[in-house]
Order: sequence, then structure tokens, then C-alpha cells
Amino acid sequence: MKFGQQLRESLFPDWKFYYVDYAGLKKFLYERADKGYTADDEAEFVKLLDGELEKVNSFQQTKSSEMKRRIEYCEKQVALITANTASEQAKREQLAIIEKEIDAVISEVYELAKYTRLNFTAFIKIVKKHDKNAPFLLKPTFT
Repeated sequence: MKFGQQLRESLFPDWKFYYVDYAGLKKFLYERADKGYTADDEAEFVKLLDGELEKVNSFQQTKSSEMKRRIEYCEKQVALITANTASEQAKREQLAIIEKEIDAVISEVYELAKYTRLNFTAFIKIVKKHDKNAPFLLKPTFT
């Protein structure tokens, strides 16, 4: 299976706009390579690649911070519930709600790890394609 297809099939749909634009970068490379890849093309490609790297990094940092805040909120809620003088049944019901939130966070952590692996692989592969099709080398810079 080609990587572009694997990426499309593996991405988390809610985050699809935050993945590296592998197809766009690949298209740019092949179109320019067919016409004779120039230093200006290289500068534009590096700018595009940097932009994609920044997009992925920014999203990852945002999601990580969000997950941390959600976990901290759950911890505070558990402390409040256990200190509460409500009945055991009421406490169990409240804790069940917190447990669902923790399960959701765990699922997102898994998706973020997968997101990170897929984007890392996409960057490695696009740099490799670049170095194969362009007269400039990026591997020493981006890896």
C-alpha cells in the first residue's frame, strides 16, 4: 500500500485538516521536477514544508495542553466528590461521569500518538522523495 493512501485511511477524521499535506507536497515536487527544479522551487518547497511542520507541531501542542487541562479537571472533580458528604450512590454516579471523561481523554491520547507517528512518517517520506527528485538535499536539515 502506498503511504499517501495509508495516511488517508489512518487519519482521525476530526483532525483531518491538521495532518501534513503529504499529497500537496508530493504534487508540488513532481510538478516542479518535471519542469526542471530550480533554487526558487527549493525555497518555496522549504517554506511549504516549514509551514506544514509548524501546523502539525502547533496542533500537537494545543491538543496536549487541552488533554492535560481535562485530566487536571478530572482530578479536582474526584477530590471534590470523595470529600463530599453525599450518599455513596450519588458519589458512584458522579464518579461514573468522570470515568467516561477519562476514557475519552485516553482515546484522544491514543489518537494523538497515532497522529504523531503518521505525521513523522509523512515528513520522513516527503523529504526522501524530495532528495530523490530534486537537486538539493534536505535530509540532513529536517531529520
